[in-house]
Amino acid sequence: MDFRCVSFHQANPDLDLCRLAAGLGFNHVELQTENPQFRKELKLAPGEPVRQLDGLRACRERLTRQGKLQPLRGLGLRVVLWTREIEDHDPDRDGPLSSDNPRLYAALAQRYARLFTEVFPEAQAVAMTVAESSTWIDDPRVIARVCETVAQVCREHGRTLIVRSFAYESQRAAVGRVLRSLPDDVLLMTKYNPRDWHLRGIRDPRIGNLAPGREIVEEDIAGEYHLENRVANCMADAFRDRFLPLRRMGLHGLTLRCNRGWDMARNHQGSLYGEVQESHLWAYAAWMRESLEGEAARSTPIHRWAASVFGDDAPLDELVEVFRPTGGAVAEALYVGPEPFGDARSRVPIVRTTGGDWGWQTTPVIPARRYTDEEAERCGDHDGAAGGIPWGRASAFHHGRSNHPEDPAWLASYHRLRRGHPRCVADKAHALTEARATMDRSIARFDALRDRVPGEPWAYLRFKLERTRRELVFRGHAAMAYLLGCQRLYSDDPAARRKAGAQIATHLRAITAMVQNAQTRQTVAQSHRGRTFDFPPWPEGMAAFVNNLEAHFRLE
Repeated sequence: MDFRCVSFHQANPDLDLCRLAAGLGFNHVELQTENPQFRKELKLAPGEPVRQLDGLRACRERLTRQGKLQPLRGLGLRVVLWTREIEDHDPDRDGPLSSDNPRLYAALAQRYARLFTEVFPEAQAVAMTVAESSTWIDDPRVIARVCETVAQVCREHGRTLIVRSFAYESQRAAVGRVLRSLPDDVLLMTKYNPRDWHLRGIRDPRIGNLAPGREIVEEDIAGEYHLENRVANCMADAFRDRFLPLRRMGLHGLTLRCNRGWDMARNHQGSLYGEVQESHLWAYAAWMRESLEGEAARSTPIHRWAASVFGDDAPLDELVEVFRPTGGAVAEALYVGPEPFGDARSRVPIVRTTGGDWGWQTTPVIPARRYTDEEAERCGDHDGAAGGIPWGRASAFHHGRSNHPEDPAWLASYHRLRRGHPRCVADKAHALTEARATMDRSIARFDALRDRVPGEPWAYLRFKLERTRRELVFRGHAAMAYLLGCQRLYSDDPAARRKAGAQIATHLRAITAMVQNAQTRQTVAQSHRGRTFDFPPWPEGMAAFVNNLEAHFRLE
């Protein structure tokens, strides 16, 4: 694949990871930018307008102060810079948002010319989106004119335009029409999942159909929706199964998200460097150049990662058996069957489960009620209240990443889950039992290796394994309590309702016991890559989940 890229949120590259990536054969680094970051960089007051060029200039100045731009060039990594359009639209200055307004596109062209010559000359490509911009556009004629204008400026300055296909519902059809008609020198970038990151979700059906040979697929190997770097999480098996069909399509390349969240020690927004998740980088590097057939090919990249951490003389086969199953355990913590439970970006699954929001201590809980199938399918995804049902209130399993809006074949599964069907409850209980046993085996195996591996990596990664198990246990109890609450809600049998209520109480008592035993803050000493790890308190969120769920389902 020609385009092999590591990508960093808020344009905050981890140079250690970049050096590793360059050594593994990656050739691009992508700097993700967005308005909240620019507000912080520019120290803007609330309500003060954000100018994209000003934000990008401040971003470059910050990277220059940090000494990060020059090393990227020395590593042979071409810089790809995120931009959003239409930004900075001023109707008085630029005229109306129309495809036949030359003043608007002249201003757009001038901004990109300044970007390449004055503001961020190191940017050798731009990855542009028309979503999440200051001015949203869903007219295909305007989108096409924007793409054509920026593509022409890129040609004139020897840069590459990459158009991201990421779009919201109102824009999806228009963006798709435009992408299929773009010239051959414009590349396309598409997220693997059509609705953000979802390890058990379907592949975006547009991949392979928009521009064969010019497509770049974006994957999140850091785990924004999979507990970030708070846990040990080797998702290599799942990523391999996703990648193999993509390689057969003849893609132009991949871009891999390598950080997200907050890393208190190094401030790289949760870089996967030094984590178990670093194994994903080793895996993709191998997959892009080697055969993927057979079990040996599946394991080999994880062995290479383990050797880089513990040394070539370490018991690599045994270490792989410790860490390889963690991805399955994390997935079981976050999903019920094929659907994500709540929002995994939050510390506890209150968001989009019980009506709680990010500020769980002050947000009123919305009591659950029965929804018809039609109502539940109308649950708002991005506007917060489509069909009169607020975002995520119809079910914890429909909040923007469910499979069924993209593929109706998943509808039956969705409705069974949201009603807490007994088969779904039994399947989840069995899967959790298996996942806990898997994590117990991994921890026991790692403990048995204590005297055979270096001390610092062992202590740090042992903590992460325990953190994975803790998340699995808590989120497992939370999901079971929620499923049983749904079962109780939709049942008309008094005896069945009483039984479900008693089972819910058992799971909530288990969570309460975890809260009483949990440390609110824990620090781990130096890791093998030279950093400490400190995570913020979370027991109060677990306790809030118990209270929210009781209020949501009106439990006695």
